[in-house]
Amino acid sequence: MSHFAVIAPPFAGHFWALEALAECLIMRGHRVTFVQQEDARALLRQPHVEFAALGQASHPPGSLATVISHAGHPGAPFGLPPRDSLHQCLSPFAQISQTLAGFDFPRQEAPAHFHPVGPLRSPNQGTAPLDLPVAPGRPFVFASLGTLQGGRFGLFRRMAAACRDLDLQLLLAHCGRLDPGQVRALHAAGATWVTDFAPQCAALAQADVAITHAGLNTVLDALVAGTPMLALPIAFNQPAIAARVVYAGAGLRASPLLAQRSTLRRLLRRLLDEPAFAEHATRIGAEARQAGGAERAADIVEAVLKSGRPVLHAAA
Repeated sequence: MSHFAVIAPPFAGHFWALEALAECLIMRGHRVTFVQQEDARALLRQPHVEFAALGQASHPPGSLATVISHAGHPGAPFGLPPRDSLHQCLSPFAQISQTLAGFDFPRQEAPAHFHPVGPLRSPNQGTAPLDLPVAPGRPFVFASLGTLQGGRFGLFRRMAAACRDLDLQLLLAHCGRLDPGQVRALHAAGATWVTDFAPQCAALAQADVAITHAGLNTVLDALVAGTPMLALPIAFNQPAIAARVVYAGAGLRASPLLAQRSTLRRLLRRLLDEPAFAEHATRIGAEARQAGGAERAADIVEAVLKSGRPVLHAAA
């Protein structure tokens, strides 16, 4: 048995993907401990995944909200040294990616130890049902801007108005970023349901269209569900992911700042009327289901541990 430490940013999307990998390693007899500030403990959902808190003096309980508010800043305030090129940020032994070949721009010189394994998900993830009275025969839209961007009330209101214009059922998930008054206003603007969190996999499986900030986890879940997307990239790597959504033919993109109600309405209409978007999403979703996911990632991790050498794609 080996003991692995997982060091990840204290954000739900990062923790949950790596928690799925941790579960696979634990089932194989290993021990896995996440190392982060105390507030991040609440992000873990499986009791058999261990957690070790650091920085009790510098990052006491309750301080994570401040960290998140500064997450978009350059690395210098956090003591991260400058790097001259991207390869200095990546492992020389194995690079495990959730991005699939069918959901990427053409690569001609990918490293031999680069492994596209698809979504890292727990076997039990996505089993929670969507307990909403979605009316059959009337298109259903699921909208989420992720855990960091869910406070964009104005953008949500434009979505709600566009969906009302098209007589669409709309579920908005704001991830706890809106107050009760804003929730009521979104209902008045045209949203059918507004909630903090929704069972995302179940919502996407039932949705005809997903409106997303183009976070990688949400996009991959939509692809697995075969659901076309309207991508509204806001920050971080989201513009790059949105570009891949369009390149793969699995959806359309728009500016979250510039897209008005009429633009959102027009793009939603296209996604509903043109079946090619759903067909491309379904094709990539099939690739994701065959890519190996967390189990294959665990195989690669164990192979590196056993050999101490780079694990090549063909050998994994």
